[in-house]
Amino acid sequence: MPTFLQPPKPGRPKRNPIDVLRTKVWFYAVKARSGLPSAYAIELAIEPSIVKHKEAGVVRPRKWDGYQTGLRVPQRMVGKPYSVDIADQNYPGTASYFDSPIWAVLRGDQLNQRWIDDQLKALAPAITDLLMVSAPPMLQAIPQPDRFQKFDEETAYRLAEIGTFEALVALILLVKKSELISSQELRELALNAYHHCQSWVKVLPEIAPIALDLFHEIDLKCKHWIYPSPEWRMEVVIFSREINR
Repeated sequence: MPTFLQPPKPGRPKRNPIDVLRTKVWFYAVKARSGLPSAYAIELAIEPSIVKHKEAGVVRPRKWDGYQTGLRVPQRMVGKPYSVDIADQNYPGTASYFDSPIWAVLRGDQLNQRWIDDQLKALAPAITDLLMVSAPPMLQAIPQPDRFQKFDEETAYRLAEIGTFEALVALILLVKKSELISSQELRELALNAYHHCQSWVKVLPEIAPIALDLFHEIDLKCKHWIYPSPEWRMEVVIFSREINR
């Protein structure tokens, strides 16, 4: 007799690995900013209403434990508090880790150059001051069109030395931009700066616990280009663990 395949039962959709990584980075940013020692301590500090103290002991949903492991990803739901907003109200700036444009790049979303440029322009002044052309003092009072200056080796080095997660984000956005405009020069400069900045990224309190996983995903998505011949381009993955040995 023929075997009839049963359609899969409905259930929770599979979590995207990048959303799992995104949640872990955000959780550790909250943990670092709060100075609290554990997921339980964070849950108790910012959502005390979900922690119940009963005779048998503490009863809690372990929501923040799920964020730490990536088994739970924050979702906006009508009528329910959104954990990213709650955390940001208590520890300002933490939402930027969850909402960072780096995740769209690592997920492989369909992006265009205008989107990349808009994200770069929205970064911290320490970064945009390096990337954008400044108007001459005599013209600063007059609105000027935003323009990127040439990204050279000195700019790449200075960007890598800023020492923040956002500087890493800028470099990954530039790697993606190099792909969209087919610039080998920009790609090599941005990738070399990315490898250079790893020495400080991996010790940032909000990144250190998850640094190797983050580097692994970046390495998979931001490949090096080699040209065996002028007409043939190959993509090569160079894993950071090999570089950092």
